[in-house]
This record gives sequence, C-alpha cells and structure tokens, in this order.
Amino acid sequence: MDFPVFYLDYFGNRFLMTMMTVIHICVSHPILIGGFPLLVLFEWMATRNHDDALDRFVQRVAFVMFLLVTTVGLFAGIGMWLSASLVAPQTLAVIVRVFFWPLVVAWIAGMGLIACLLRYSLTWASVDDTKAKQRHMLMGHGVCLTAFILLCVFSSILGFMIQPGHWTLHLKAGGGFYNPMYWPQLAYRYTSSIIAGGLLIWFFAARYTEAGSDLRGRIVRAVAIWIFSWLSFAIAGAQWYWSAFPVSMKANLEVALAGLAFSGRYLEFAHVLILISSTIVIVMLFGMQKPKKVPTVLLIFPAFLSLLILGHFEKTRLALQYPHAIAGFSTSNELRPDEITVYQRDGILHYSTYAQNKLAKESNLIEAGEDVFKLNCASCHTAAGINGLIKGFNHRFGRQWSQDQAQAFIRDMESAHPYKVIFAGNSNEVKALSAFLYNIKENRRRIRGSQVMGIPDVEYQDIDLKREEPTP
Repeated sequence: MDFPVFYLDYFGNRFLMTMMTVIHICVSHPILIGGFPLLVLFEWMATRNHDDALDRFVQRVAFVMFLLVTTVGLFAGIGMWLSASLVAPQTLAVIVRVFFWPLVVAWIAGMGLIACLLRYSLTWASVDDTKAKQRHMLMGHGVCLTAFILLCVFSSILGFMIQPGHWTLHLKAGGGFYNPMYWPQLAYRYTSSIIAGGLLIWFFAARYTEAGSDLRGRIVRAVAIWIFSWLSFAIAGAQWYWSAFPVSMKANLEVALAGLAFSGRYLEFAHVLILISSTIVIVMLFGMQKPKKVPTVLLIFPAFLSLLILGHFEKTRLALQYPHAIAGFSTSNELRPDEITVYQRDGILHYSTYAQNKLAKESNLIEAGEDVFKLNCASCHTAAGINGLIKGFNHRFGRQWSQDQAQAFIRDMESAHPYKVIFAGNSNEVKALSAFLYNIKENRRRIRGSQVMGIPDVEYQDIDLKREEPTP
C-alpha cells in the first residue's frame, strides 16, 4: 500500500501485463531459443556441402529474425518490465531483491546477445573464407548460448512466482532461484520453443523459396526431422511442468483455460488445442515423406498455430497464478495474506499512503469506494471494461442488481470463486465499493489512475478507527 495505484481504464492492468508478456514470448522464444539453433545448423550444413542457395536462405531469415527481435521483441520485453513496475511495483521490488545477481548475469547475457546478434546478422557480406565462416558461426552459437542463459534466469523467476518453495520460510535467494518449478519449467519452455522455432523456419521456407524446388524440399524435410527428434522431450517436459503446479492452481484450470464465460465448456476448448497439435504433427509427417509436395499453406498454417498455442499457454499460466503475485507471500493486488485480517478490522484506506480518502463514511461513499476498488480489484479487473466487475454482476444477478447483492457477494466472494483474493477492507469499505460500482453502472464515466490524477495532495492523519464487526 506504499505506491500510487496505476489504473488502465477499459483494458485493465491485467490485460496490459498479459499482452506485453504474450507478445514478448511469441517473438523471443520461437526466434532466439528455437529458431537460431536451427539456423546455425543450416549454415553449417551449407558450408559443409558448399550449398550457396541454403546459405542465402539462412542469411535472409537471420536478418528478418534480427529485425523482429530488435523491434517487436525488444520493445515488448521493455514494456513487460515497465508494465510490471506500474502494475505490481512491490512484487517487482521483491523479485529484484531476491534475484539481484541472476539479473546481473541476465543483463550481461543480454548485452552479449545483442552483440552476437548484430555480428551474426549484419556481417554476411564480409564472410569470404573458411576461417571467417567459422568465426561467423561462432557468433551464431553465441546467440544461442546467451539466449539460453536468459531463459534459465527468467524461467526461475516465473517458477518462483508460482511456487517459491522454501524461500517463504527462510527468505534466502538460493532457495528462490532453485524453486520446485525451475527445472520443469525450463525443460518445457526450451523444448516447446525448439518446436515453435522449427515451424517458424517452415514459414520462412514458404516465403523465401519456390514451391516444389529442391531447396524447399531439403529445408522442409530437415525441419520435420528436427521437430520429431524433439517432440517426445517436449511432451515429457509439458507433463513434468504440469505435475509441478500446485494443486490449488490446477483447480483453476477451467477458468484459466477458457475464461469464466466459457469455463463450463473448457473440455471442448482443450479438445480444440489437442486437434491443433495433432494437425501440426500430421503435417510434419507429410513433410518428412513428401517434402517437395507440401502445399505453401501447410507451411504457413502450422507456424501460426504454434504461436497461438504458445500465446495461449502464457495467458493460461498467468490466469492459473492468480490470485497470487508470489504464491504464499503476496496476492495479485500486492497484499500479504497476514495483513488482510488487519485491513478487514481497521480498513485498508487507513494504511494506504496515496489513497485520496482515508476513511469510508456516508458522505464520501462513492469517492472512497473508488479508492477501495483500485486497491483491492484493479490489479485484475476493470469496473466496466474488459474483465469488468459490473459485467460479472450482470451475469450473476441480472442487470438490475442492487447494492445489497453486491455487498453480499464481495463479503464472501472467495466461496464462489476460490481463485479470487479475499476482500481486504472493513464493512464500511464493502459498502463504499458496492456504492461505487452501482454508481458506475448507472452513470458510466472514465476512472482515472494515479498516472492521470497525480499524487494526491493530502496529509496523513492519525484517524481514530472504530472497531466494528462486519455487518452480517
């Protein structure tokens, strides 16, 4: 409660964080983790066989990948960290403190990655002899190595947020890095990225080679063999990763996979994902047997399907993690579980440094309710936009719901939805929140966060708190 609350109206904070994460992962994983190892392998094959056509193909693809990584991927990665600093500053502070030295290593690896990527992608014209070619391929290996180091660090951070293990007991950095999710997550992310990278090379083969040509046939068959050699490891990694998830998070799979509106049909949604995966496998088999006869559309389609699966996986992972920012340590709205009882007794506004209102009372219910909404709900929800609370109440109670219905739900919402955060506030703040939401339902208006309103110019006063029992 020590930071001003950033709030993105209509789209919401959760959408912002999810969008940045999905875009970054869908660019960096298939290209840096999965694509470049295959490109370096193709360059080695072209050098060994004196295959100038394959070498030119690798050169063109490497340049396009370089552009994608240094534009879309880089800006989405920066946007991901910037979004985290706005949406969850306390959580980010904990992560930086626990992972300080791993992040230093990641920064050094990131600088090395950019240097190797520049050298590899932009110096093809100067490669004119065998030694120069060897040095050039060494830069390609440098891209693969530094990208893998970054994957090792960030897999640990993501696993730490899902299951920090013994860190919550001892608060030691080593326990945070080697968390129970670390090796399963690293195994799954690496192998799935290898497969996605191979399918991306297929897409480039459709774009930069002629249909039915010998070059396309060699690339298609080599990629198909490459993917099948990794497929069993990817399946094993996925099973290992899922088995490492906490049972409480697995229980949220229905909502995480298909969303609350379609949670009752999540099995159908899962069947669609299985069908997509099976389609990719069938196309791969066809590519191994008849590489020159694979239609262009079947080279393009699997790449988009793999990105769809990769992006949806990240969205599902984030949804499974809620309502935790760091499991067992803090919730998605930056509250410690042991603090919630204090907030329920005294009210959360009193302890919030930058709240406009320090106490909810009859004269300021709507204004105080807006503060309570930002502190309790804005990390995951909007009021009337994407994932909006008003839409949720409309779905549950009908469009004519009352403030009393909203209050009753807020007080006991974790019983209906175990994945939701327990409301942190006293009975007056429950009343204020319901009054605010009802007011927004009747009179739609823009809700502004601290990034628009600025820091409130209010002096903190020691308010005489009334101890009150929640209204039954």
